[in-house]
Amino acid sequence: MRRPPPEALNLGTWPGVDPKVLEPGARVRYQQRSAAIEGYCRGVSVGALEEKTQVDRRVLYRLIERALAAHPDGRPWGY
Repeated sequence: MRRPPPEALNLGTWPGVDPKVLEPGARVRYQQRSAAIEGYCRGVSVGALEEKTQVDRRVLYRLIERALAAHPDGRPWGY
């Protein structure tokens, strides 16, 4: 899959997640990863995102690819 341009990601169509129901460690990972994806959508450089969120660029791209995959209901898998 080619890396989508940040403006092609429409996070508003992604199903949401309630981080309050996650275990503390999972909540921290979710918050780091969602911050990285949101920063990517705003056009923040990937290097800056790696530094700020501690999410490796390869992980970020894999997360985006998975999130954009179609769910059986037709929506993207999202977060």
